Amino acid sequence: MAITVRVGGVDRTSRLAASSIVLDRKLAFRASARFHLRDTGGWRPSLGQYVEIDDGTTPLFRGWVWRIEERPIIGAGTTEADVECVDLHHVAARRLLRANYSGWYLPNIINHIVAVGLSGEGITVSGSPPNQLIGGSLSFYYTSVAQALTQLADIAGCVWYIDHQKRLHFEAFTARNATWQITDDNRDVYDLRVTRTLEDYRNKQWVRTEIPQLGDEWTESLFFPGPGSWMASTRWVVCQVYEISVGGVAKTIKAVDPSSEQPPESGYDFWHWIGAGGIYNLDWQAPEGGAYVDVRYRPGDPWEQQEYGLKVIAETDDEEIQRMKALTGGSGLWEVIEDTKAGVDPDGMVAIAQARLRRYARDGIRATAEIGRRDLEPGMRITVDSSMFGISQALFCESVRWTIRWSPFGEIVRIEAELSDAEPSAAAGANYFAKLVEMARTGVGAGGGAYRAIAAPSGTCEWVRYALRIADAAMGAGDFGRYQLDATRYGVACMNENPARLVRQYGAGIVHSAS
Repeated sequence: MAITVRVGGVDRTSRLAASSIVLDRKLAFRASARFHLRDTGGWRPSLGQYVEIDDGTTPLFRGWVWRIEERPIIGAGTTEADVECVDLHHVAARRLLRANYSGWYLPNIINHIVAVGLSGEGITVSGSPPNQLIGGSLSFYYTSVAQALTQLADIAGCVWYIDHQKRLHFEAFTARNATWQITDDNRDVYDLRVTRTLEDYRNKQWVRTEIPQLGDEWTESLFFPGPGSWMASTRWVVCQVYEISVGGVAKTIKAVDPSSEQPPESGYDFWHWIGAGGIYNLDWQAPEGGAYVDVRYRPGDPWEQQEYGLKVIAETDDEEIQRMKALTGGSGLWEVIEDTKAGVDPDGMVAIAQARLRRYARDGIRATAEIGRRDLEPGMRITVDSSMFGISQALFCESVRWTIRWSPFGEIVRIEAELSDAEPSAAAGANYFAKLVEMARTGVGAGGGAYRAIAAPSGTCEWVRYALRIADAAMGAGDFGRYQLDATRYGVACMNENPARLVRQYGAGIVHSAS
């Protein structure tokens, strides 16, 4: 293995001190790097310079210089320096996003985030994110792109990362199984330590989100799909439009009072009804393939008041509460609150809360070990079977640290791994993403239980309204049923008398035959 370190495109490997390279690699390819320059020799790296660390022809790290600490070399008239670097994911942490996604499909959201939130950074989208509908509304108001992608990944049950070619991947999480196990007599494993902890435990999860109050400025990017006359829906009703622009170029707009005016026939690029929820194009026409239009406006009507302000929801794991009550006495409650970085509708908040409970409503088991092989990667699932520690279960590899002992005569790599029984957070929402898609199909949730027909993303089946049969109700089907009517049509029946129960049953996947 031949290590090469380039800073600003120039090979600086000869300046490295022995045993000085440390690479911390975490789930979804996130990484940081540190190395020590034994003698700067009048040259020093600059903050923000591009750093490349390779193992022969294999990229190990790409990123930027983040921190430099220099010390004098006594009697030499020069300095030595510790250099810390952040990886390419940092570009998403230093850019902000203002956007609202209401009824969008996941690939469109990701493409829009890259086009708007990461413009000018050279980031592209790799492959195609799952073609799934995000039910309800998701609003980001001056939120970092990294936080927005993480929030979306939690709801969607995906992971995201930026690879060495500056390609953004947003995909379903799949844990690969290691081909070997950690056992008491495995000679590739040194210094195994197992920790049991309540550090992240909770059995009641609160989620709090805040979105702008009435009267605040609100900015959205609305998509017009192509030439012709279109209406693009805004998240809130519009009281006053401050500005509409396309590609940074301001456009004209006419506000129309529905009580006394008619829409203009020409003379304006756009128009809107005062107190309505949409923007119409007029003289301006979108090109083939469509275009995004930036709208800055003030939300309006008092009847929308309930849609604004602070929102808080809570989900509980009743079995865990009772277990902890028996162990600790008192209420048995273990409460944690999480503040989201976006305006998330109630369905999304429920998905986040329940995903957290699935991950943390249990006694935590963590393990660390030094590994004498290089085929354990973050995100892998590995079985730990140890009678000494009384553990026999699969754990997830959360992070791997490579300490590269570099010298002109060769390199030795020391590898430390951190393992956990909690499934990776990006995967924790996977089941709830499916639930959100199904809720969107039937209108359960923010719509108050009203039905709306939405084709399945695959396009191979159709969802239609279907009456709930008396026989199902008598057999305990209760508030809802799902039915396969024929080879391509599926039925959904909903009764709204008990919407909370309906949501729980629907999320649990209760299905009844159509016979």
